[in-house]
Amino acid sequence: MKRVDFKKLLFGVVFFLVVINTAGADNFLQPKTVLFKITDEKLDKVKEIKADILVPQTFQEGMDFYREAEEMYKDNEEQDEIKIYIKKARQKFQKAIKDSKVSGVLFTETMLARDDAIKVNGHKIDTQSWNDAEETFRDAAGELEGGDSDDAKSLGKEAELLYRDAELKAIQTKFLKEAWSLLKHAENMEIDNYTPITIKKARTLAKKSAALLHLHRYDQKEAEQLALQAEYEARHAVYMTKTIRPLQNNDSSFESVFLHSEEPIQKIASSLSMTARFDNGFEVPTKNITEKIDKLKKENIHLLKMLKKDKSELSDIINQKNIELSKFEEKVNYLESRLNRLASSEEQLKFEIEQEKIRKQKIKRISASFSASEGKALLDGKNVIIRLYGLNFPSGKSVIESQFFSLLSKVKNSFAEFPGCFITIEGHTDSIGSDTLNQNLSEERAEAVRQYIIANSNISWGRIKSIGYGERNPLASNETAEGQAKNRRIDVVIQPVTN
Repeated sequence: MKRVDFKKLLFGVVFFLVVINTAGADNFLQPKTVLFKITDEKLDKVKEIKADILVPQTFQEGMDFYREAEEMYKDNEEQDEIKIYIKKARQKFQKAIKDSKVSGVLFTETMLARDDAIKVNGHKIDTQSWNDAEETFRDAAGELEGGDSDDAKSLGKEAELLYRDAELKAIQTKFLKEAWSLLKHAENMEIDNYTPITIKKARTLAKKSAALLHLHRYDQKEAEQLALQAEYEARHAVYMTKTIRPLQNNDSSFESVFLHSEEPIQKIASSLSMTARFDNGFEVPTKNITEKIDKLKKENIHLLKMLKKDKSELSDIINQKNIELSKFEEKVNYLESRLNRLASSEEQLKFEIEQEKIRKQKIKRISASFSASEGKALLDGKNVIIRLYGLNFPSGKSVIESQFFSLLSKVKNSFAEFPGCFITIEGHTDSIGSDTLNQNLSEERAEAVRQYIIANSNISWGRIKSIGYGERNPLASNETAEGQAKNRRIDVVIQPVTN
């Protein structure tokens, strides 16, 4: 297989890339986002700190370079030439950022006033003051850029006042727009000829509101109330003018004016189930209506008190019933709990009776496998005892003779009745001989039976243990040979596994 010269291959790739790059340099530019990235970041920073306002000349110079670079990029001109203008723009933006720190200190109050005006839409509502303020501020910033800080400071203060004028006009308009509109409408109606007192009151209230806002533009509560009163009085005047003017123009009589004025009072009286009579003027029906309303108020207060009392009594009754209900629920819960326990106890008793029955059946089957001389099965609580009378050992010894193997096989088979059971082999002796001898002999004989069962069955050693009691648990008197024979025994105790 021919070996590849990697050095030559690498040289060829590099040469090819250089040729391609050289050949296409005039036609391929970096993406605009890459080429303008750093300068765009500077431009964003300039706008963020409002350097375009604080140092407008420097900012504009930077924008001129920036737009020239954009046009060159659009025309696909030399990348190096574009970079020159991008760099110039970036430098101007950087200078604007730096210089704006100085301007920001000098024009702090002016900028604050400008922001406050914008917050209340002063730039949209009072466009004249706003435009004058913007122009003055630009002049102030230009003076500062030109090095004249005194003129800059003076113009900045002038711009600040104009911004505040725009702010004030916006705040006044917010509260007085409707009142001003109504007053303007009133002038067109020649309202002074019909309701001069009311319209004068409306104008006075509007002026007070505007003056109060001029003095305390940020404490607006009282001014707002005055503006609402002015709006009401203006509406009132307009309404009265619309009513009075047709009467005058139509030469209506004073009688028709009186009758027209009586109608609202008559409606109020009618709603109170009263009849208003005007033969003595307005005072009497007005007094009667007022007394009726006062009486209704007192009745309403009385009814509210009664309702409150009834509500309180009803609340007490409900609380008492809730307490009784709570006690009843506790009693019901107790009885249900007791009933559940009784039901559970009944089920447990049924289960235990059934288990007892099963155990007796098993004991019966086990007993049937032994002859009377071999042994018998007994129930000791939940445990089963197989008492082996027929398993005898040579005197003083613990050796199991072959003639008893069949008997132990029956014992081993009995374990099948209790799967997974635990077994204890107990050794017992009569009282003949010393206590120590009898104790040792009982332990050795019990262990011998244990070892035999383990060796001849699948029962693990952990499920079967042996213990010797010596002469301590006799079944009969050791004074007779018959009693001694009963006391010399092996008891196999089966402990079933309970579910």
